[in-house]
Amino acid sequence: MHRERQRQLTALVCAGLLHGALGLTFFALSPPKSLEAPGEPPPAELQVELLRSSATTAKADAATTTAPPSAKLAKLGPGKQPANPAERGDSEAAPGAADEDGDWGEDIPQAKAEDSEAEPKEKHLTLTELGVGDPSAHWSMPKGDSRSQRSGASRKRKRKQQLEARIEREMAQKALERDVKRGLGPGGPVLTALEGVTRVSSAPIRGYAVFQVTTDAGGNVTGVQLMESDGGTAQWAAVGQQVRRRLGGQRLRVAGKPTRLLVRSESEESLPSGADPGLAIDAFGIPIKKGEGKKSSKLSILTPPQFVEVEVPDPGNPKKKLKIPMFVPPNLFGGAGDLSDIGSKRRRMVHSRILRADALAPPKKDSVRKTEGRQDPPAAPRED
Repeated sequence: MHRERQRQLTALVCAGLLHGALGLTFFALSPPKSLEAPGEPPPAELQVELLRSSATTAKADAATTTAPPSAKLAKLGPGKQPANPAERGDSEAAPGAADEDGDWGEDIPQAKAEDSEAEPKEKHLTLTELGVGDPSAHWSMPKGDSRSQRSGASRKRKRKQQLEARIEREMAQKALERDVKRGLGPGGPVLTALEGVTRVSSAPIRGYAVFQVTTDAGGNVTGVQLMESDGGTAQWAAVGQQVRRRLGGQRLRVAGKPTRLLVRSESEESLPSGADPGLAIDAFGIPIKKGEGKKSSKLSILTPPQFVEVEVPDPGNPKKKLKIPMFVPPNLFGGAGDLSDIGSKRRRMVHSRILRADALAPPKKDSVRKTEGRQDPPAAPRED
């Protein structure tokens, strides 16, 4: 019994100590009241007082001071005139003073700061400041102006004239080309004169030159100019001057328009058969002497054998041809030429032909007046 009671007392003491320790622990761990998070503060109240700026007040005072008394009285309205005559004439009377009837006058409205301050106006630049000239000048002509109508009519008339001139020039060009092909144009007399002058001139025997022959609408030759040559520029230029003098008294056949011809003249020496002078000689296939041209007579000595390709029709297909090698045996002597050239003299042969024929537009009257009595120098010829 005693032991059981002692055990119960011990259990009670331990339980009391445990509860006391838990209470002390909770008290020790709990934060103090001063360290707790403060609550939300009450909303703050702000008082804002709008004050008029000194500059605005000064302007309003100046406007009130300078205003005449009659204007102030008019603003007060009927029945609200100042009771004291002295106050009527006093320009400094305070607004809102009481009248004899006890009515209070309305305060004189003061000008607002936004209205009192003059807003700066936009300044537009003038035409003179922009650099485009007189401001009174007009950029375009009014539609109803007679001058614009006349200018439009003149443009239409000018366009029509240009179109008609172009059509006439095209028709003249076609007629000129047809005549040149048939040999009926202005090229016949020009070619005859050029060949005759070149044949007896001092121009290079072997060479060519290109001349430009111009005529007016009546067919009169106005100029013969050397455009190109392969040598002997001075001699060919002299040929052109002589041709110009020979054609001076003739009227060429043109299509009623100024004409320009490009004529090529070639000069060479040949024998009566048409072969070039000289004799080309080769031995064992090696050239020993050259002739004066590609068409000169040729003499070959001990020609070595060689193979050449010969084209023959294909038996299976007549439209095709086959190339078959052919053996040429050696030749002791061989030659090519015309027996009529033996002992004959060489002579100069000249051939001319028209390269191009153009129908030109008639010159303007102003240009004719400016160039009248003056001849342009010929262009420098080109040598190959």
